Amino acid sequence: MSTSGQQAERCAECGGQSLTRLRMTLGDGLPVVFVSCHTCEGKAWFRAEGDGSALTREDVIARSGRRDRKA
Repeated sequence: MSTSGQQAERCAECGGQSLTRLRMTLGDGLPVVFVSCHTCEGKAWFRAEGDGSALTREDVIARSGRRDRKA
């Protein structure tokens, strides 16, 4: 995907403009945007307030586990 997840206008893989964007918070509290292309099914994760670089799949998985909060 191009630019940031929030601002992506075209898919970096195919140039498609039909994108779905989902804002969410990962298990460690990091706000992210998941972007999926309707044309080629390309997918990417971005920090919601980041510099536009995509997070790796491994980083998203590592951050997605539920964290128990201690009182």
